[in-house]
Amino acid sequence: MPLPASLANSLELPVVGSPLFIVSGPELVIAQCKAGIVGSFPALNTRPVEKLGEWLSRIENELGEYKAASRQESRTLRGQPDLPRLQRPADAGHGDLR
Repeated sequence: MPLPASLANSLELPVVGSPLFIVSGPELVIAQCKAGIVGSFPALNTRPVEKLGEWLSRIENELGEYKAASRQESRTLRGQPDLPRLQRPADAGHGDLR
């Protein structure tokens, strides 16, 4: 079964972080997602249950900020082809990093 496009375009690996009872929370899910895998936690880990909305909002907000910063960094690198680290000397052979 192929991955849905919404996942295939954002995953580094087709891996789901295991939802660990008591251990998994927003911090772990955010770290998993930033690493390019699907983060997860059991809803039972939110105590009281009213905090579930707070957890989901925190995850969504932090990942949104992370993605926005990543896109900005990507545009900056692509938008400045004259950066020395991106240039190759015309007379350099393969493997010559001088």
